[in-house]
Amino acid sequence: MQLLLTLLLWLLGTLLLLALLLVVALLVLPTHFEAAGTLREDLVRGSASIWWAAGLVRFRASSQDGLLLRVLGFEAWQGPVEAGPKKPKKPKKPKKKRDWRSPSRRALTRFARRTVRSLRLRAALRGRLGSGDPASTAQLFGLVAAARAIAPNVDTRELRLDWLEPTVDLDGQLQGRVWPIGIAWIAASELWWAR
Repeated sequence: MQLLLTLLLWLLGTLLLLALLLVVALLVLPTHFEAAGTLREDLVRGSASIWWAAGLVRFRASSQDGLLLRVLGFEAWQGPVEAGPKKPKKPKKPKKKRDWRSPSRRALTRFARRTVRSLRLRAALRGRLGSGDPASTAQLFGLVAAARAIAPNVDTRELRLDWLEPTVDLDGQLQGRVWPIGIAWIAASELWWAR
C-alpha cells in the first residue's frame, strides 16, 4: 500500500513539474510572426504565420491554402478560409465624450508604446502607388514620409509613387517576435507604477 502511495505521489509530482516546465517554456520561449500580402487592381492576396519554440507549434493562414496548424512537424488541423455571411449593420449610437487625459488612459497608452517597441517589428512596402491626381498623390507622399520618420523599421525605399496615373501595385511584409515574459514584465511594471 505504501509503495502504491509513493508511486502515485511520484507520478503526481512529475506531472506538476512537467506542467510548471510548460508554463515556464510558454513565458521564456519567443513567439515569432510574419505576414505578407499583395494588393493590385485585380488581385488581393495574403498570408500570415505564427510559430512558437522554433516551429514546434506553427499556425498559418493563407488566402490560397486556408488555415493550417502543425504540431511537432505534423499536420494537426487544416481548414479552408471561408468568408462568413455579412451581418446587417446596426445604426450607430452617439458616443459619450471621453476624458482622454485620465490616468488609466495614459497608463494604457504607455503600456501600448512599450509593448509595440518590444515586438521588434520589421516591415517593408514596395511597388507602385498613385491616385491619378498629383495633389492627392502628394498627400500619399506625405503619409509615406511620416511613416519613415515615425517608424524607422518600415522599409519604403522601393515604394514608387506614380504622380499621373491611378495605380495600385503593392507588396508588403511584416515580421516580429514576442517574448511573453517581456510583455508580462511590462504589464507588471505598469501596474506597479500605476498605484
